[in-house]
Amino acid sequence: MTLTGRGASTIRTVYESENRFEFLAPNLGWLGEDRLLLARSRFAAGDVFGLDRFGVVQVQLPAADAPGSEPPTSTSYLFPTQQELKDFATCADGDYTLLVSTRNDGGLELSRWAGSGEPEPLFVLPANLSRTFVCWQAPDPVAAP
Repeated sequence: MTLTGRGASTIRTVYESENRFEFLAPNLGWLGEDRLLLARSRFAAGDVFGLDRFGVVQVQLPAADAPGSEPPTSTSYLFPTQQELKDFATCADGDYTLLVSTRNDGGLELSRWAGSGEPEPLFVLPANLSRTFVCWQAPDPVAAP
């Protein structure tokens, strides 16, 4: 990744996984010009090749005019055991990310994540729906009449 601004020529780590079995893939999305959203994954257990997307991380990159020594910051949400991220869509307004995840009962759920804390469940999805493609704006329930 190439950053612009004061620290552009400095090679720096923007995220470090917690262990050697974790990696950031396959989902990636931009939130504005300086935030990345990525799936936290590991190889699934068993004989069949697969991924276990067990969490989501938001990485805040330094501003272009920030000193080269300013480190990137990140916040994560790890799904409870037996739940998994299926997909996400970053919203154009930059405030929320829509997440599609499995539920404890095996169903799917659409939730909204603000980049910290737990995602806010919005509604249950049909079992055969596991991808999201577009999110222009996820309304804020506090601002709604």
